[in-house]
Amino acid sequence: MSTKSTLTINPHPDEVDDVRWVKPFELIEMFDDSSLLFSPWFRIIAYRWMIGDKGWWNDLERTMTTYDFCDFESLHRFDPPPEHLGGAGDAQPMFDMK
Repeated sequence: MSTKSTLTINPHPDEVDDVRWVKPFELIEMFDDSSLLFSPWFRIIAYRWMIGDKGWWNDLERTMTTYDFCDFESLHRFDPPPEHLGGAGDAQPMFDMK
């Protein structure tokens, strides 16, 4: 099993400027820093599925060993957040069957 000291990360330089190991509260603080720019969908994914009471980051063992946090049925629309082209930034199911 890889650890952060043994894991090799080789991001594409046109797509990733920086890589950091952070705790959930540190990521939230980084989101509040206007000098940092995140990919249009990452902030949406983080707030909707990673962090918070029902986020998978709260239980990494379960996240890595079960499909409990997987959604194989829904398609989601990702409007860019406001700092990217003024989008609304609220990921929602793409096809609501109401």
